[in-house]
Amino acid sequence: MRPVTGNNLPKTIRKVSIQQPLDGHSFSLPELREPLGEGEVAEVEMLMPRTMLAPAAMCDPADPERARAWFAACGMPLRDDECLVASDPADGIVALIAARRDVVSLLRETWGGALRFTTPLLHEPPQRETCVWIHRTAGMTWVKVYDKELQFAEVLSSDDDTELLYLLERLGGQFPLRDY
Repeated sequence: MRPVTGNNLPKTIRKVSIQQPLDGHSFSLPELREPLGEGEVAEVEMLMPRTMLAPAAMCDPADPERARAWFAACGMPLRDDECLVASDPADGIVALIAARRDVVSLLRETWGGALRFTTPLLHEPPQRETCVWIHRTAGMTWVKVYDKELQFAEVLSSDDDTELLYLLERLGGQFPLRDY
């Protein structure tokens, strides 16, 4: 059913998922060369183990060196063939993602200003009062802990049950997870 007033044309978002298998980067772009129309966005989900959340104020797009320094300070300095991409700010937070420079160049060449990056670490669960959110995909485990606000966000570059149980045991020492 259409609204009675206004022009509410839906924005089209083309989604691409990029993940890093053992032998390099892998992604499928069936419509890569097809140009985007007016108002369309190409959203690329980066499934990379070297991903973190940071305050948006610390990652001003006008000062990319500050974001690189923030990333390196958290123990993840960029390699020579990598660049740092950032998601759009959401609730004062951006995701910083280390990705291969040649892949990012290809994406920017193709979609330019319509390109947006995202990651599972930006997912917001519907109930955030006391919540542990875990998502496993592409050989990685994405973990977020909320206690009214975000308290912890991390990517494990493994989907091994033993490592996940160890992490949850350690988190249980910091947060009352039995109440979540």
